[in-house]
Amino acid sequence: MSSGDTIVIADAHLDGVNRELRHFLSLLESFRAQKIASLVLLGDIFNFWVGTSKMTLPCHAEVLNALTILKMSGVSLTYVEGNRDYFLARQFLHAPFHAVSSEGIRVEIAGRQWYFSHGDLVNIHDRQYRNWRRFSRNSLLFAAFNAMPQALTMWLAHAIEKRLRVTNRRYKSAFPVAECYEYAEMLWQQGCDMIVLGHFHQERRLERSAGDHANALLVLPAWKDSHRFLRISFQGDISLESSEPQAE
Repeated sequence: MSSGDTIVIADAHLDGVNRELRHFLSLLESFRAQKIASLVLLGDIFNFWVGTSKMTLPCHAEVLNALTILKMSGVSLTYVEGNRDYFLARQFLHAPFHAVSSEGIRVEIAGRQWYFSHGDLVNIHDRQYRNWRRFSRNSLLFAAFNAMPQALTMWLAHAIEKRLRVTNRRYKSAFPVAECYEYAEMLWQQGCDMIVLGHFHQERRLERSAGDHANALLVLPAWKDSHRFLRISFQGDISLESSEPQAE
């Protein structure tokens, strides 16, 4: 297995100290042993994550510790916020992440331009969610939230997380193929060759012919459901790999 690979994981939705957390931590440890070059987390690694110390739960702390060890071994760490992540750069930029983005990040791999984003902003017709996203990421709202007693902030967090599970079923019931092509076309015209998303919890690949090669938009399956992740070799080859937990 070649060193210098980039690993991309989306939608782990970890929610406590349990078997899934142990599996995820074991996966991170395996990346350190492989000496990968970079790890990109495409949001919603936890069911709910806010960039404030008062809401850092034991499962957050364990993953952050594992990521810090990865960083110390020389791995570049990038986090792209998902719809369940809030203000992470305030708390975790440089400790442990080298980069934290609220929308997406563009990088060059093997001479091609890659764009990584969570995918929650693809569907421009989902106005309810887009309005909520704009409102919930207001810095004044965050300041008020952070000033609340810890017990109240935790209660609110659980209430919001529960509501997020059941909102906008109309837009979650079918994969938005047309909207994905529209989103991809905008980025392809800006020079991005490959686009990688999460969010939709299902694997998809959309392509457009571009001369002697094809531009593509890849939607990753949720790690929560599949335990699969994307590997991009230092030569630009891609593969979806699976890591199943060891039997207990």
